[in-house]
Amino acid sequence: MIPVPDYEFYTEVYGGTATEAAFGELLPAAASAVGWLIGFNEPQERHEVPCKRAVCAALDSYATTGTGNVGSMTIGSKDGWFELRILFPLLPSREKEV
Repeated sequence: MIPVPDYEFYTEVYGGTATEAAFGELLPAAASAVGWLIGFNEPQERHEVPCKRAVCAALDSYATTGTGNVGSMTIGSKDGWFELRILFPLLPSREKEV
C-alpha cells in the first residue's frame, strides 16, 4: 500500500488549495492513480514523502480536470514530475511529453 497524505500535509507541506471536502472526495482516485504507476512495487520508507507528493499532484490534477479517462497528462509541476521520476525511473524523460 502506498503512503497517502492527510489534509494537513496536502495544504501545509505540498501547498495544495483544494477544499477539505474535495480532498476527501478525490483522494481515493489520486492514490489509485499513483498506486497504478507503482504497480506491484512496495514503496520503501524513503519513498514516503515522494509518494505523498505524487498523490497530491494527482489530486490537484483531478481537481482541475476531473477523474475521467484522459489520453495523456502530466501530473504536477516540474517539481512534481521530479518526485514521480524518483519513484518511477522508467517514466519517459521530461523532454518527451507523455
